[in-house]
Amino acid sequence: MNLIASLVFSAVLAAPVAAQACSKLDVSGTGKPGTDLGFALSGADANVPAILFLSTQTGKTTLKAGPLGTLELGLAMPLIPVPLGMTDDKGDASLTVKIPDAKIPEISLHGQATSIKFEFKMGPPKLTFCTSNVVDFKIGG
Repeated sequence: MNLIASLVFSAVLAAPVAAQACSKLDVSGTGKPGTDLGFALSGADANVPAILFLSTQTGKTTLKAGPLGTLELGLAMPLIPVPLGMTDDKGDASLTVKIPDAKIPEISLHGQATSIKFEFKMGPPKLTFCTSNVVDFKIGG
């Protein structure tokens, strides 16, 4: 009985760790027409591609890449993928988007980024993902 209690306790302690982001996404700017909106990813895997996902709702989305791996996001479908580019030696990548200077209705959005690492070790190749926190921002208004 003590073994079962210990295993349950260990699983409960480990659950929050597994759910934590492995990288950090920051957003800067107001998102108002005619301004810049910046996205900065830090602490991701170094020298690999990074993608920013946008959605109008938070939630849970699981994207399966067959035997290569699975990406879990804190955003609900539909998703808009936006390339952030390659991360640098520190695992950082950034993107600045110019919001058009036009009348745009205000829209609340959520963003989450991930780096994608291709691994070719013993056995079949696989993808590993270093996923960020979810950020909230608005555009337009």
